[in-house]
Amino acid sequence: LVIVVLRGVALGLVAMIPNVMPAAIFFGMAGLTGMEIDIGTLLTASVGLGIAVDDTLHFLHCYMRQRRNGLDRDAATLQTVSDCFRPMMYTTLICSLGLCFFAFSEFLPARQFALAIVCLMVTALVCDLVLLPALILSPIGRVFDRPCHADIKRRLMDVTAAPQLAVDSPPTLAADHALKQQLAVKFDSCESD
Repeated sequence: LVIVVLRGVALGLVAMIPNVMPAAIFFGMAGLTGMEIDIGTLLTASVGLGIAVDDTLHFLHCYMRQRRNGLDRDAATLQTVSDCFRPMMYTTLICSLGLCFFAFSEFLPARQFALAIVCLMVTALVCDLVLLPALILSPIGRVFDRPCHADIKRRLMDVTAAPQLAVDSPPTLAADHALKQQLAVKFDSCESD
């Protein structure tokens, strides 16, 4: 789903790194501490992943908007962390507090599920605010700088609508049509990526 939303396999795979890390950390710690893993605990990974993806997509959408506004990678990342910190923190806090009530349940599976989800959500928040910006600023983060389809279409319209500045000869309809065809081919090749 992340691949579909971000419109790219590479984008989706890189975006999933901070989403998979909380489950890896949680179950790694569970294995190290000897915690008993049952079906309820295993289900927390899918629920935690769903919650983590929401914050990641929010962060990446904000980052890509900052880049479209002309900020470089460093400034866009800093502005995105500044803009997204509070909403992401509030989402995690509200969901965690809501689940904390189940931590006092006498029904053991409900208690384990609630505690596991709270741990996963807090870890996901840390991953989204620390690991995701680090990924964006690393060489692998260049995958997020690929121009979006709206940018390509806007550039296509700007170039084709711009007045022709020909010194030797006036612009011809055939030359204008050829330019539009070349840009359309480039746009189509970007869509297939």
